[in-house]
Amino acid sequence: MIRFAAACALAASCICAVSVAAQESMNLGRPPAAPPPPMTVEYPHGQWEVQFYWGHIIPLKKATFSHDIPNEKVFDLLAGEAVGDETAEGFVMPPIPGSSNVADSLKNFSEIGVQIFYLAMPWLQVGGQFGYGLKRDPYVDSRGIYVPENFLKIDVEANLYHLNAPLRFGTWLGRVRPHISVAPGIYFIEENIRAAFNDSDDPQLKPQLIFSKQYQFLGVASGAGVDVRLFERGRVSLGCEYHKVFAPMSKFDFIMPKAELSVAF
Repeated sequence: MIRFAAACALAASCICAVSVAAQESMNLGRPPAAPPPPMTVEYPHGQWEVQFYWGHIIPLKKATFSHDIPNEKVFDLLAGEAVGDETAEGFVMPPIPGSSNVADSLKNFSEIGVQIFYLAMPWLQVGGQFGYGLKRDPYVDSRGIYVPENFLKIDVEANLYHLNAPLRFGTWLGRVRPHISVAPGIYFIEENIRAAFNDSDDPQLKPQLIFSKQYQFLGVASGAGVDVRLFERGRVSLGCEYHKVFAPMSKFDFIMPKAELSVAF
């Protein structure tokens, strides 16, 4: 019985040895197996990214501003000049009491800004954005009494800037990264109206500020674009954003094509 057991054990060991040898002979000439994937994600291009951008703001609504300005403001322009003398030269007295409607609309204008992003996940960036509109003269839709026939003129300027907290979704596909984004924020709009006498005989009468106001509204931006990696840490981007500003009649909504230059670190 002992001899029989020993013989069985010997036969089993021989079978195992033959099986191992056969397996090794089958693996000859094959490339080694690939190592298992790493358990952690590496960010070879930097987790932080700073972007400088130029955008072109295209307002979606007209008649952006409208104000009834008291006619008494005209007398602030005289700076000590006699009303009778100016009337004799052609100045037309406005009705007192009374008011005059001045209305204007934002033109297309440029914006410059900076964005900072942190790569929270391979497909998600979180960050902050500051955009500043380069001040432009809007279209004047209604001048009220401030027209050359009354020896008066008016100048209007408006500006827009905003702070946003964007979330950007996208992942690298080789050297290209398509992305979409959403960015809640706060928007600031400024408007200043100056009036002056349009009379070359009185150069000492300087333009006077007759109206000034700043508006603040919450809003949200959504957009899409594509990043292209130029070198290890430098990228350029093209995209477009729609900014929804929660103002009455949505009068400050705009779209903004933009170009970005960014550095990762």
